[in-house]
Amino acid sequence: MPVAQTKDSVLFIVNPVHERRLGIKLKQLLNKYLDLDRFDYDIIYSVSPEQIFELIQVKKPDYQIFVAAGGDGTVNSVGKCLIHSENVLGIIPLGSGNGLARSLKISLNPRNAIKAINKLNISVIDTGMVNDIPFMHMAGIGYCGAVTQRYEKLGIRGLFAYIYSLVVILFRYNPKEYEIRIGKKSEKVTAFLIEAGNTSQWGYNIHICPEADPADGFLDLCIIKKFPIIIFPFMICRLLMKRLNRSRYTEMIRANKAEVEGIGEMIGHIDGDPTFFNQSMDLKILPGSLKIITGNI
Repeated sequence: MPVAQTKDSVLFIVNPVHERRLGIKLKQLLNKYLDLDRFDYDIIYSVSPEQIFELIQVKKPDYQIFVAAGGDGTVNSVGKCLIHSENVLGIIPLGSGNGLARSLKISLNPRNAIKAINKLNISVIDTGMVNDIPFMHMAGIGYCGAVTQRYEKLGIRGLFAYIYSLVVILFRYNPKEYEIRIGKKSEKVTAFLIEAGNTSQWGYNIHICPEADPADGFLDLCIIKKFPIIIFPFMICRLLMKRLNRSRYTEMIRANKAEVEGIGEMIGHIDGDPTFFNQSMDLKILPGSLKIITGNI
């Protein structure tokens, strides 16, 4: 008799807020579009990052694949638990920016994202660390952190809300003094923002680190210096066209380790979630540390 093929076990970790916002029933989509001859699955609804962490630690031996269904914050909460493990991360992007999903060519349509899981196209990518906290695609300080905080407080999502936050903070934010140390080299800068990118974009196809590669063993540091406010529309165009690195107000540095020191508490973000750093950011890359299901890359 033929030997029955063993199915892969998948746990879907769903952010219920994003599911409700999109007006979808993920379980119905999974029953329709997931290859149930290939996968056994369970689905849970997350309450907090702490709950996700505790759950995955217990469930790691039981599931080969953990799929984050939500925004960048949910992806971070699930992905950081799988670093340096044999488990695989999958993504069904239900958020607004979806920076990592876009960078890995994962469809923003939940049906197509589920179909991509069926193909099981697995890549191995790097992950970043900032002050020993993992990030999947971006971490930064300055203007980007202030925008993230403003966007979080708006209570609405979408590109126009994000652009609104960019513009509002633009007229309020002043560049800060930082010292950047890479190896034996040190540089003092007055910067509008400093972004460390494992991938190229914040989300919404806004490419802050246009040449970043999530599998090259390096972080791309983008330093935007003070620029005349009147050219802000042109800076946005550069971000959308992957040409920010051509601006004379931008400096790009590629490194596997870096330290950024400021004065006092620094507003920032980790994978799009607002945070504060106490005077410094210690950055490093963890090469080839995460297995992930990608789209057509």
